[in-house]
Amino acid sequence: MKKTKRISYKLMIIFLLPLLGLAQSKRETLETFDVETNPVITLDVSHAEVVVTTWNKNKVEVKTTLSSETFGEKEASELFDVHEVKVLGNSNRVEVSSANNPGVRNFTFIQSPKPPKSPKPNMSSPRPPMPPGPALEFDFDYLAFKEEGKAYLEKFKQQLNSTDFKDEMNNFRKEMMVWKDQFLKDSLMSFHSDLDSLKIYIKTFRDVAQDMFQDLKEDYGNSISESSVKKVIEIKVPQSARFEVDLRHSKLDADAMKDLTANLRYSDFKLKDLSGKNSEINMKYSTLRVDSADQLSLNLVYSKKVELGDVNKLNVRSKMSELSIKHLKDQGLINGSYGKLFIDKIDPDFFLIDIQLEKSTANLKLPKNTSYRFYAKSSNSKFNMNTDLDLKMSKSFEDVIYTSAGQTNDAQILSLSANYSTINLD
Repeated sequence: MKKTKRISYKLMIIFLLPLLGLAQSKRETLETFDVETNPVITLDVSHAEVVVTTWNKNKVEVKTTLSSETFGEKEASELFDVHEVKVLGNSNRVEVSSANNPGVRNFTFIQSPKPPKSPKPNMSSPRPPMPPGPALEFDFDYLAFKEEGKAYLEKFKQQLNSTDFKDEMNNFRKEMMVWKDQFLKDSLMSFHSDLDSLKIYIKTFRDVAQDMFQDLKEDYGNSISESSVKKVIEIKVPQSARFEVDLRHSKLDADAMKDLTANLRYSDFKLKDLSGKNSEINMKYSTLRVDSADQLSLNLVYSKKVELGDVNKLNVRSKMSELSIKHLKDQGLINGSYGKLFIDKIDPDFFLIDIQLEKSTANLKLPKNTSYRFYAKSSNSKFNMNTDLDLKMSKSFEDVIYTSAGQTNDAQILSLSANYSTINLD
């Protein structure tokens, strides 16, 4: 038994040796800046996990951690140099950026050269000669033909040969031969000229395509190495800090931000509290969750999960996206197409709600008080009314108009416009 255990222990050590050689490689850096009131934090990163927290200090602290479980210490160190996170700053501004942003370079594709027109005959060649008109007067004796037969045909043939028609036909044949030779010569020259242009185009396009695919190949290699390096950026800022954010293929988790300007591409953003009057988020293929916001502008493109909690004022332009709002308090201007909209609650004391949808669906829970002014226009759309509002309906051409029937408070306006959409009102 003891011998068996000893052999088992040896085998375990042998199997664990490769794993010990693949221990995690890590590099950590820490930067601290003393800042004034309202510092600006610029965040421009790709393929990273970012965590932002606030504290009651006039300092900005940036901690970056690069780690790899795939490469050994030497190889990982070289990768860390390539994917280094740069941190620069002073008392007014701190910038955090991925070095060269490898793997997500923004391509500016050069417009490929336009191909020449297909080779065609040279239209400046002389027009072909016109054939001579047939002789208009022939003395053909039908009775003589019936009596003499072939003998008369021989006589008639001699008559034709004696006219100018034969000479004109001979001249026409000669002119046609001359024209054919010139036409072929001109067409061949034009064809060779166009063919040369086509060869130049093909060579130019091949050179451009070769450079383009070389860039793609390099970026593909960078993206593979990028996936082998985990980047974690932890930032501590004063509560008064303002943010300028550009994220690509990244995750951002923040507890509070003020006056935010953000561009998101293929990223995930979670924010607990957004304050300030000038916040704007532009999104493509990204997700967003904001628990509370004072004033926010959104531009959504192909973003299927956008969740807002309590929002005071909201301005949205959306295309092929899905937006859900838990509580819209004061003002909402929403323009969307090819998407979905959900509003769980509109505050009874709201000021203005204006929603315009095209080829979309919406589920809206209206305020229970019925004193506000209501207007809805349905163009080739379906309105499902499950509401206590007293409405009157009218038609204008193909449109159906719904308006408040009783006395209303013009200080509160809720306006809906739907084109090829489905609206569910509750």
